[in-house]
Amino acid sequence: MIHKPTIITSGFGAEPHGIIHVLNTIAYTKPVTIYLTDPLTNISELPYAEIAKIEDKTSVFVVIFSAEGHAYREFKQKLDKDPNFQKWILYDSILDLIYNPDTKINDKLPSTKNIAELMKLNGTNMLPRDVTDFVKVLSSLSILRTSGGSKYIGK
Repeated sequence: MIHKPTIITSGFGAEPHGIIHVLNTIAYTKPVTIYLTDPLTNISELPYAEIAKIEDKTSVFVVIFSAEGHAYREFKQKLDKDPNFQKWILYDSILDLIYNPDTKINDKLPSTKNIAELMKLNGTNMLPRDVTDFVKVLSSLSILRTSGGSKYIGK
């Protein structure tokens, strides 16, 4: 059965019809909720509270998209000033490190200390506390699960 996505937009002056059209042409095999947001329009934050209310987060996606064609310089200024976006970029870097196409459910993750060291080797200095916060976010979204001191890919 093919499902039509639920698309929720925020931060746009006018609806971004092009990207909405593209998202609607994808054949979704289960119900999907997509939050489409423009980070350069001074929205207060991503829709964390709304996403937290959704019980099954396996089909929730956040798409960050600028419909206004903002320049890289403006985006960089926003990143430099907003700690939430800085954290988003940091978390995205960690995710790129620990999750790849060969990753399988129940794969064990390196320790937070090892992840921080690997990030440093990749040119990103971070504290083990940052990795711990990242793991907490993924665990709360049921993407990771913990067993004792070990962490495993859950989805």
